[in-house]
Amino acid sequence: MTIGILLSRAFNGTIGARRFLKRLINMGLTLRQLASITAVAAILGGCGGETTQTVEWYKTHDAERQEKLAECKNNPGEMRSQPNCINAKQAQKEVQNARRGFIQPPGFNPKKNEG
Repeated sequence: MTIGILLSRAFNGTIGARRFLKRLINMGLTLRQLASITAVAAILGGCGGETTQTVEWYKTHDAERQEKLAECKNNPGEMRSQPNCINAKQAQKEVQNARRGFIQPPGFNPKKNEG
């Protein structure tokens, strides 16, 4: 894998930081090259990207939720850990449960009540 492809995957969020660094190290780069590439990636990493929407936002925006769910389902290997996929899936679950009459009471935390 070339450095250009690796950087593009790091910038669009399809590869995590830890995997990114491991692959750079495995390419046999010197410490100076590794530091330079990592610095450029860190600087440019905040550029562009998708705005993360909340679960509540996805619950009130049905068309966008369905679009995001379809996108996540189409590429689960790369998309399943993306915040918007997680939030859209959670919103879908909550909307479906509300339609079935299973509404979670405000402030209910199932993990707190397990013990």
